[in-house]
Amino acid sequence: MNIEKIPLLQAINILKKFIVLVFDFSHRVLRLSSGIEDMGPAHWDLSLSLLAAWIIAFFCMVKGIKSSGKVTMLFYIPQKMLFLEI
Repeated sequence: MNIEKIPLLQAINILKKFIVLVFDFSHRVLRLSSGIEDMGPAHWDLSLSLLAAWIIAFFCMVKGIKSSGKVTMLFYIPQKMLFLEI
């Protein structure tokens, strides 16, 4: 195998992985429809997580600034741990 072809093959593999990730994100996570006229069904898992986020935000505002930092850290630390594993 030619040494000059190795970086090109690695770049092609990285590009293929990126295309697969974009496809998965747009179809599985975002669940994009074909257009604005086709809204699609309601997704209850996304609706419930949005409701939970609003409830947490409401309680943060009710409790005030002193305790909102603690609530933020409660959700920030697990997210950082997930990103470090990937």
